[in-house]
Amino acid sequence: MTGNKYINGIAYNDYGGNNEPLIFIHAFPLSSRMWDRQVPFFVDKFRVITYDLRGLGNSKQSDYFFFTMESYCDDLIMLMDSLNILKAHVCGLSIGGYIIFRTFQKYPNRFLSLTLSNTKADRDSNDGLINRANMLKEVLSSGLEKLSKEFPRKLLSESGIQNDELLAEIEHTISSQDTKGVAGAILALATRTDCTDMLDTINVPVQLIAGSEDKLTPPDSLSELSEKIALSAFSVINNAGHLTAVEQPDEFNRILSGFLSSLPEYQS
Repeated sequence: MTGNKYINGIAYNDYGGNNEPLIFIHAFPLSSRMWDRQVPFFVDKFRVITYDLRGLGNSKQSDYFFFTMESYCDDLIMLMDSLNILKAHVCGLSIGGYIIFRTFQKYPNRFLSLTLSNTKADRDSNDGLINRANMLKEVLSSGLEKLSKEFPRKLLSESGIQNDELLAEIEHTISSQDTKGVAGAILALATRTDCTDMLDTINVPVQLIAGSEDKLTPPDSLSELSEKIALSAFSVINNAGHLTAVEQPDEFNRILSGFLSSLPEYQS
């Protein structure tokens, strides 16, 4: 479902229609295929758009893989401008949420609503930066084998890890990535800014979603974000780790659909 069209090296799918745009931004180190369980559910209600972050998935049409978080934010706005989208509903998971926070900070008038799943607003701690550096070193020296075997166990719940088909899907997605693209994404993660000081400026509706077994962004951290964002709702999906939309797609779709259906239709 990914890579049918390209804009400046970014592979995307625009499922068309005259409804309000809904853009999905995937997690690290995956691709837009992680939204395959969401697209069929929302495609009749919204102009659904999915895309691969630069360097990941099919967005590999470049030899230059030194990205920052600013690069990813600029790509989102570039994609919206190229598709003549003035404002959109956006849904991001993990790094997708980081991109949304920073892009909203830079371009607050481009959004109808924000759905922020399994993410955070602050930047990495010193220990986190050291972990990023170690991951970068491993990827550049030895490739993606270790990452593809170990990282899925941080992304999934215990039951997800026991699901051989799901585990194999995540492992395959990571192992099939471009090594330099993953390295670029690690740099982007490490160069994101702290957006906690802009939370009280968010003036559009926000849905926050957590996984009950998320090891990377525990439910309490999303709950704390909700307390700082005025127009926000907070939901926890049980039996899910970091990849809530992948592990529990029906519940994720129910929450997102309920949130979006509660909003007044935007008139352009």
